[in-house]
Amino acid sequence: SVKGADTTFWANVEGAMAAVAGRIRVSGDEIASFLQHRFGRYIFAINVPTIPAAGTVRLWGLRNPGAPTRGAAYFEQDTSTTTIFARSYDDWGTLQSTTVTADTDWYGAQVEYIVNWEADRIQFQVNDSDGYRTLATHVTRVPTIPLALTVMDTVVENLDVGYVTVEKPDLVV
Repeated sequence: SVKGADTTFWANVEGAMAAVAGRIRVSGDEIASFLQHRFGRYIFAINVPTIPAAGTVRLWGLRNPGAPTRGAAYFEQDTSTTTIFARSYDDWGTLQSTTVTADTDWYGAQVEYIVNWEADRIQFQVNDSDGYRTLATHVTRVPTIPLALTVMDTVVENLDVGYVTVEKPDLVV
């Protein structure tokens, strides 16, 4: 862990993140990086504790909290489902969403959720106990604006971030 729960790197958008056993705990909180990135490979090692309770929204990926639909690429799980959505917005706020059935291995264990963002595509991938695989590829709603790293869990359920890896960004601001 290089930055951990460092408040000079992470902004508390809502609530207050905590450092627990070397991980960032997002529990009824939303955090976003002060740095913004464009293109690259982003690995979010996330431990989703359980299938979400009713009214819960969890998301992790790239999104600017002040303009959440003006460019974005993230995983989202909401409202008591075993479904995860791979979502991307282009620079004008048009959504592309792919529904992915969540694997039972994704709960209570750290899993790598990967966003490969290139100028002409976004690949949403996972690396879990079943191996590395692509869940969705978006080619019509690909943002080009710089985006912050973000993690959100709207209720107190202890979503833990083991690490976030940023590889080969085209731009860091």
